[in-house]
Formats: sequence, C-alpha cells, structure tokens
Amino acid sequence: TNYEIECASEVIEPIHMIFENSENNLQSTALEINLKNKAKLHIKRHFIAPSSSCLISYLNNKIDHESELSITDINNNNPGRVLDFIDAELGNESTFNSLNQSYLSEQSRFQNRVFINGEFSVANLHGLAINQKEQACFYNTHIYHDAENSESNQLFKSMVKANATLEYNGKVTVCKKAQKTNSYQLNQNILLDDYAHVYSRPQLFIDADDVKCTHGSTTGDINEHEVLYLMSRGLDQLTSRKIVLNAFFEEVFNNDIFKREQLDIHQILNEIL
Repeated sequence: TNYEIECASEVIEPIHMIFENSENNLQSTALEINLKNKAKLHIKRHFIAPSSSCLISYLNNKIDHESELSITDINNNNPGRVLDFIDAELGNESTFNSLNQSYLSEQSRFQNRVFINGEFSVANLHGLAINQKEQACFYNTHIYHDAENSESNQLFKSMVKANATLEYNGKVTVCKKAQKTNSYQLNQNILLDDYAHVYSRPQLFIDADDVKCTHGSTTGDINEHEVLYLMSRGLDQLTSRKIVLNAFFEEVFNNDIFKREQLDIHQILNEIL
C-alpha cells in the first residue's frame, strides 16, 4: 500500500496512524510526506504486529521552506517483527523530530536516515528501548550534513535484561562544505543482569574543519549509590529503583514536542523489575 501526504499549513492536532498486521502475515506500507511554506505536522504511529507476522513500513519525508515535521512511534508488546525505515530530506530552515518508544517487543529494527541539504536546519532523533526475555531492538541512524550552519542531536537509551539485545549503530557524516555544523550523539544503556547484550557503535565522519561534533556511549548497571540514598530516606528498594530509572529515561523526552508523548512506563517497569 502506498500513501502520500502534502501539507502547506500548520496542523494543530497530531495525526494518528495505526500499522496493524494479522498473524502469519507479511505487510508492507509506504508513505511519502511533503511539507513546505512553514507547514507543521505531527504524526503518531502505532505498530501492531501479532505472533508470526512481519510488519514493514517505509516513510519518505521532504521538509522545506521553514517547515517542521515530528514523528513519534509506539512499538509496545509486539510478539511479531517490526521493520521500519525513515528517510528525511531537509531544505532551508527546516526541522525534523523523531522519537521511537519500543517496549517489550520481540524483534524490532528501526532505521533513520536524514539528509540536511539546507542551511539553519535541525534534526532531532531520540529513542528508548526496554526489553527482556531474549527480545531484541536495533537502531540504525545516519545523519548527513551537506549544508552550512546545520544542527543534529541524537539521543538513544535502553534498559535490557534476561538475554535481551540492544544494538545501536549511529553515524554522522559532515561533508566538506558543511562548515559551522553542530552535532551531538549519545547512546546510554542499563543492564539489569549479567545476561543482557548491548552493542553500541557511535561514529563520526568529518571532512569539514570548522565544526563542533561530539559523540559518546555508556553501558553499565543501575546506579546503586542513588538507590541506596533514596532507601536511606525511607523508600523501599523497588520504589527507589523506579525513581532512578525514571530519571534516566527523562532526558529522552526533554524536547518540547516529546514531553507530551511520554507513555506511562510505570506498568512496564513493574513488569520488568
């Protein structure tokens, strides 16, 4: 199935899209979005992939003339497979925001490629994955800076246990003419036991010389010193761990667009803890 959306104005309320498959079925969907003339659009996508199914989606975005596109994804408790591919081309003074929330789903792979071709454009890619019981989530991102005075921010976090897998492959390419580029990339992961697997590969490819680019990756246990401090104030261990983890997750939602999209993850924390 193929769809196309063209927008040249501001859409106040988010558009909800439900990508739902049936058992033992393969489904593929392609969508193209074109924004121009200061248009604003927010799309909330919900993935539903039952057992023994494969849901494939492709989203191609063209954002230009001071327009802004925000995409928030919810991939929650899916026993099937989800493969999602997003491409975005940014013209002058354009903004692309993306937030992926993948919780307790069996096999999920998300790819984001952003081509910043115009000056004073910004790309914000955020993601949060929580997995257990041999579940797996893969994030692949690549941002191409091909214009001066552009900015990109990538922040992906995860919490895994019980033979679950998280793989993050993040790339930033700064072309020779993309001077004054400002790029930030960070991947942080928490392992709740000794059996989870995390593979983190943040990468920078820089051909320009007047840029500010940073990247980093951390993987470790929950901060027990913070847990003990909260317990010393009268909280039980489970409540203290939840507070520490919520503080760890909060940064993913620090964008104004993402704050109102945060799911109530207390139920998920109850299940995984």
